[in-house]
Order: sequence, then C-alpha cells, then structure tokens
Amino acid sequence: MNVEDEYFSIIEKQDTEILMKTRELAEKTVELEEKNAQLDEKNAQLDEKNAQLAKSIKLLLSAGMPPEEIAANLGVSLDTVMQLR
Repeated sequence: MNVEDEYFSIIEKQDTEILMKTRELAEKTVELEEKNAQLDEKNAQLDEKNAQLAKSIKLLLSAGMPPEEIAANLGVSLDTVMQLR
C-alpha cells in the first residue's frame, strides 16, 4: 500500500465514523421529539385535570363547604385548595 492509499483509507474511516455519528444523532433527535410530544400531551392532560379540580373546588366553596373539608374529600392539600379557588 502506498502513502496515497493510506491517506484515503484514513479519510474513508473518518467519513464512516462521521456517518455513523450522524445517524446516531438523527435517531436521538427522533427519540427526543417523541418524548417532547409525550410530555406535551401529559402537560395538556395535567392542565385539564387542574382545571377540573379548580372547578370542583369553586363549586364546593360556593356551596358553603369549608376549605379543610374540601381538601380532605378531594385528597389534596389545603394549600392546593387555597391556590385553586
């Protein structure tokens, strides 16, 4: 093998490594996008549940139920009741 062949061999090896790293990066990017989509969906579900909880708290407060009793019945902290009312 002459010097020129060795030089091209090194370049080909580096190109192969770069291609492999690029593929790995693309796969990780797809995985990250999927996880972000899942997180967005879970955040939307959480927002909906918080809205429903706030609506329930307001309804119970308007019916005259004390915040402590609401917290106990809904299984949330008194701080949560006070924040969502």
